[in-house]
Amino acid sequence: MVPTEEITAERLAGWSKKLSAQHATPLLLVAVGHDHVSGQVVVCIPEGIDNDMLRAHLLFVLKELPR
Repeated sequence: MVPTEEITAERLAGWSKKLSAQHATPLLLVAVGHDHVSGQVVVCIPEGIDNDMLRAHLLFVLKELPR
């Protein structure tokens, strides 16, 4: 079994430091399932995030990803 809790805690701790240093907060978290839920996508969005604003930011991210 994949140690999902350990991996998640490690990644979130590192990202928290980066976000804090850049005076930023999370907008979206996308995760993928392992083991018996392998490949399932899990999405976390904070309450109060405007869908149009989220779409605009996602389009920006997609354009910035290297091919």
